[in-house]
Amino acid sequence: MARRSQQRLILLVSTAVTVGSLAAIGYALAPVLLGSSEVQVAVKKPLPPTPKTVPKKPPKKIDKPAMPIKAQTAETKEPAIKPPEKKEEPAASGDQSPSVIKSAEASVHKTEKQRPPSDKPVESKPQPAASLQKNEKAVAGPKEEEKPKRPYEEPLPGDIYEPPDIKTPTRKPKAPKARRIKKTPQEKSVKVARLTPLKRSQLPPWRRYAVWAPIKKKDRGKPKIVIVIDDMGIDQRRSKKIVALTGPLTLSYLTYAKSLYKQTRAARKAGHEIMLHLAMEPANMQNDPGPRVLLRDLEPDEIQRRLVWGLSRLHRYVGINNHMGSKFTADRYGMTIVMKELRRRGLLFLDSRTTNKSVGAVIAHAIGVPYAERNIFLDNVNELGAVQNRLAELEGLARRRGKAIAIGHPRNATIKALTAWLGEVKSRGFVIVPLTSVVHVPKIAG
Repeated sequence: MARRSQQRLILLVSTAVTVGSLAAIGYALAPVLLGSSEVQVAVKKPLPPTPKTVPKKPPKKIDKPAMPIKAQTAETKEPAIKPPEKKEEPAASGDQSPSVIKSAEASVHKTEKQRPPSDKPVESKPQPAASLQKNEKAVAGPKEEEKPKRPYEEPLPGDIYEPPDIKTPTRKPKAPKARRIKKTPQEKSVKVARLTPLKRSQLPPWRRYAVWAPIKKKDRGKPKIVIVIDDMGIDQRRSKKIVALTGPLTLSYLTYAKSLYKQTRAARKAGHEIMLHLAMEPANMQNDPGPRVLLRDLEPDEIQRRLVWGLSRLHRYVGINNHMGSKFTADRYGMTIVMKELRRRGLLFLDSRTTNKSVGAVIAHAIGVPYAERNIFLDNVNELGAVQNRLAELEGLARRRGKAIAIGHPRNATIKALTAWLGEVKSRGFVIVPLTSVVHVPKIAG
């Protein structure tokens, strides 16, 4: 009996296992046989969620009210039971039915027809350049401040420089003349050689190319005034106005100006003396001295190379003066290189004295270069009234010392003041002379 009951129990267990496995297989094959929508309605338990979607409870069976007649169309009839929409993952275009695609196209066409005329794209008309620039500025917002250009002239000192008087040794009194001795006929026949004056081509350039301005007898003893205008050649329009002034003036052209030969030829024909304006290092390098400027920290070979380049930019000139150079002219080593080259070429040096520490005149005197020093700047204040006041101070200095050297620049205020002043200066008892007539020539100079 026990054995039979045991067999029956085993048979029941195996039958239950077989029925359970068949139920699981049927549950797995049900979506394929019946469709996903029917299974979701019939089966109570939801399918296991995919890794991409969040599991959701199956919707309950609810009778949906019928749609209005106007909204229904033959192409867009919805079934009574609608599957849950998946908002997170839109269906691919290949999964959509033709009816849905047609309905979407129809709705797009309707919206395009119903679009108001303001929404239609308008052809852009070409705008003028000025309006485009304004629009760009408005869109771009506040524009960054542009960096100001570096000035090519450092601040000019307003002092009146009076160089110390150079004491020349007084001549010894001549000895009384000895009694004449009659010469013999043989001594009379001996010819004494006389020194002949040098030809103009044999003179050093500072004398060869100097403006010949003889002083008349009635003007001898009158105070002499030298007007030097430097920074010439860059602003050619104002430079031409300076050339048109009555002279003789001394015009100093920058080494990096354009058309130097053409400009200096016109100035020479007008009766003016020509110089070169050589750029040297200023104390503040925010001021732009120009290309190939002489710097104190350069090697001697490089200073020499830049100096030769500047001196070779022109010919038929008498000398140079410094452009800026408040730092370089205070350096004895650099100025010695400059003076030796000027001595070799036979040129003079005018110290603009942009600093009171300049050693230009001292080095020039020691090496034997003809030199002069600026007494006053005419336009350190660039106003007409200020220039006129400086001209009055120049006259007073010339009366006290017998000569005076002024430096100006091609500026509107300077041109206007000089035009009126040069026409009246002779009647006031002054003589306008070129620079070469007042330079100091050391004994060892040529």
